[in-house]
Amino acid sequence: MKKILFIILCTFPLLVFSQAKKKNFFDGGLLLGLNPSQIDGDNLYGFHKLGLNAGAYGAFPIYQKSLYVNFEMLYSEKGSKSAYAEIGGDPNQNYKVNLRYADVPVYLQYRDKDGKTRMGLGLSYGQLFSASETIDFANNPDALNEFKKRDVCWLADLQYFLTPHLGFNLRYSYSLLYIRNFAGWGFNGYFSLNPPYGTNQYNNFITTRVIYSF
Repeated sequence: MKKILFIILCTFPLLVFSQAKKKNFFDGGLLLGLNPSQIDGDNLYGFHKLGLNAGAYGAFPIYQKSLYVNFEMLYSEKGSKSAYAEIGGDPNQNYKVNLRYADVPVYLQYRDKDGKTRMGLGLSYGQLFSASETIDFANNPDALNEFKKRDVCWLADLQYFLTPHLGFNLRYSYSLLYIRNFAGWGFNGYFSLNPPYGTNQYNNFITTRVIYSF
């Protein structure tokens, strides 16, 4: 059922775009950038983990030329990484999580009259297909099984276009549902049992990208 839902979410935007393109009804383009990310609930702080964010987008207007529905299909890396100071400067300690998702964001976008400034709010569905976790240079062999396979995030998006084809994008996203429930103390205290997260962990990340619009 989950696979069927993911296939529908991926193919529906393509069907919409193909029909809209025939009528010259939508715009689209390519996206490339980085996700500075952290995982809330792992007792580490700061967006130290950098991951690739790349894919394509399409958009079509639903009200004049000011309100659009945007769809994206992305390869997106999220996770967590310890900073040197957080492990006391000990070269024998480290912590890193790398989560690889296929993301499908859908959001409403407002554009000003010249189309340069664009602001959006919406949701993103992510399907986890790869996960790795390193604790003091030792790999966790059960990482993929410990994390939930789907991630639903809310997002706030800001774009600014310097030219009709070249723009820059800043986005903030946060998981609505927990991505892992860790019901005990973790190795070297990397997992938190303290409020507000309890034993749950959540993706918390910023996206900075370059946009090329066709």
